[in-house]
Amino acid sequence: MPHDFAQLVDLKQIKSLMEAFYDVTGIPSTLTDLAGNLLRTEDGAIVGAGWKRICLDFHRSHPGTAEACVTSDTVLARSVGCGQAGLYECLNGLVDVAIPVVIDGDHLVNLFTGQFLLAAPDREAFRQRARQFGFDEADYLRALDEVPVFSHDFVNKGLRFLEMLAANIADMGLKQKRLLVELERSQRAQAEALHAQQAVEKASRASSRFFASASHDLRQPLQALRLFIDVLSDKLAGTEHQPVVERACQGLASAEGLLTSLFDVARIEAGATTPSLTEVSLDECFAVLAKEVWPQAMAKGLSFVCRPTPVKLHTDQAMLERILRNLLTNALRYTNGGGVVLRCRRRTSAVVIEVWDSGQGIGPEHITEIWQAFYQIGNPQRDRAEGLGLGLSIAQKLATTLGFRMDVTSRMGRGTVFRVFVPNAAVMQDESSTYQ
Repeated sequence: MPHDFAQLVDLKQIKSLMEAFYDVTGIPSTLTDLAGNLLRTEDGAIVGAGWKRICLDFHRSHPGTAEACVTSDTVLARSVGCGQAGLYECLNGLVDVAIPVVIDGDHLVNLFTGQFLLAAPDREAFRQRARQFGFDEADYLRALDEVPVFSHDFVNKGLRFLEMLAANIADMGLKQKRLLVELERSQRAQAEALHAQQAVEKASRASSRFFASASHDLRQPLQALRLFIDVLSDKLAGTEHQPVVERACQGLASAEGLLTSLFDVARIEAGATTPSLTEVSLDECFAVLAKEVWPQAMAKGLSFVCRPTPVKLHTDQAMLERILRNLLTNALRYTNGGGVVLRCRRRTSAVVIEVWDSGQGIGPEHITEIWQAFYQIGNPQRDRAEGLGLGLSIAQKLATTLGFRMDVTSRMGRGTVFRVFVPNAAVMQDESSTYQ
């Protein structure tokens, strides 16, 4: 993609350099494009310094002489070689010099100096030009007297500086061009990645909508199969085929569990799960979960502690219980000694519900992966008896739906803590700030 010269260099900075150069030498300078037009900063100021009245107020203000200016500038601009200055007596009688500024092989602009003379002017020729174009003769000649006369040696010294300035401008422009090219390449890559991500998300949403809407139709064959297996179970009870039927029942239960979890995920991702916000007592919520969890903990020889809490929330009770149930189930699954604790703590900006366990812990290499669907630690054979790997994924998605945040900390061999951060905006009642 081609770049404008103004994108590659700081025109205001160049203007300041030219003003300093003019203050020291009295030699005017500016930048012109290849068509002879003066470059200007964003605020409209000419990029240059020292321009004389004879040019600004006369030659470039009258159509006839202005055409001669542009013609002269164009001829001069096209005559310069790569890196070589070109000297030219313009059609309006002044001396002009152009030095090409070449960036990455492209001749973009000329560093221009001029509006001076190398010898005393032919005043009669300028007087005739004033009459030809209708200039005020006396004022025009006064403007002519303001034009400096330089020696060839002085001009050559000034040109050496301007050639170095042109080289530095080209170097600055090249560096900026490379930065812009790299930035554009990065932006294209980001745009392509975003486009790919949007395509994936669109496909995922379409898939989720399909599963969410097709759940009833997909469940019907399993329900029919359940009826057939129940009939077979009654007929084959007490026979040598009973273990086969029991394994079929286990397989069907696993398939039903997987399908239900997939539908849950699909409904959440498709936005079909809308929270029903009511007043929820955490004490009552914890009590419901304790009744479910206590027998499971006892069966594994684990302790289960449920700390009372006075907090009431404005949220969806079913979703909140599903989140905590999944966290508690996960804690029980990976804890073989000690126990599990469910409690609530107060923080400045949130109420934090915590599930502690004294299980095996989660290695740092897994800590960011556990939220992914079907990701399970220590179950490479995908044994469905060990769960489906959807519990934490569903819990996080439901938490996001409710406007909550989740995190986890863990130490190998010591246990894990899952936290659900409920923002203050969802807290309806908090009778004590000292509960732990």
